[in-house]
Amino acid sequence: MVDNLLKNKQQSAELLEISAVGKRLRYERERLGLNQLIFAKIGGVTRESQVNYERGKRSPSSGYWTSIAILGIDIQYIFTGVPSVNIQEVVIHLMKTKEATEINTVILREKFSDILQIIHQLAEKPNEFIDELSHYLDNKK
Repeated sequence: MVDNLLKNKQQSAELLEISAVGKRLRYERERLGLNQLIFAKIGGVTRESQVNYERGKRSPSSGYWTSIAILGIDIQYIFTGVPSVNIQEVVIHLMKTKEATEINTVILREKFSDILQIIHQLAEKPNEFIDELSHYLDNKK
């Protein structure tokens, strides 16, 4: 148990390691399609500072993080390596999934209804059903 706690503590420290943060900062900047100079200006720093942040040589100030947050970067991802969840996207996905599920339910009900009719027909008039089925299969060939 102590080993697990130490391992978890070490992993947490690695998540916050400045070089990992720098790499994820660069990833987010590139994801937004911005070059280092523009990103640096928005953050209120020089391009050289931006380069140092991305290389893990320096840590940005809280003012920098506040300034670049308006760009829509995923700060949670930068610090932890775990992407944050966009609630709006999740709701839209769930609504689409629900819609698809409702449509599939209607289709399944129709198919199930057809199957039940076939079963009733088979139970009531087995010979006629077999004749119809044979005729249908002969025409499929």
